[in-house]
Amino acid sequence: MHESTARIEISSDAAEIYYLALKPEEGLLPGGRSSAQVILAGDRLMIWIEARDTTALRAAVNSFIRWCIAVMRCIGEVVGVGRK
Repeated sequence: MHESTARIEISSDAAEIYYLALKPEEGLLPGGRSSAQVILAGDRLMIWIEARDTTALRAAVNSFIRWCIAVMRCIGEVVGVGRK
């Protein structure tokens, strides 16, 4: 088995938003070759991914990176509302 852990330290409010957005993606990922766990500890979000092979690990890591970018963009849009 191959594994990867990402630790993201952000404000506790933003960490909770990321956690709630990513939590539904937890568990056995599509294809059944990898699984993920999302953990919130204060202002630290941790994403743990385990996969049968490096290809599946890379795909899962890339998916979570893209989901984090999507959350970041959504937060930016919400925070940016009303500015100008």
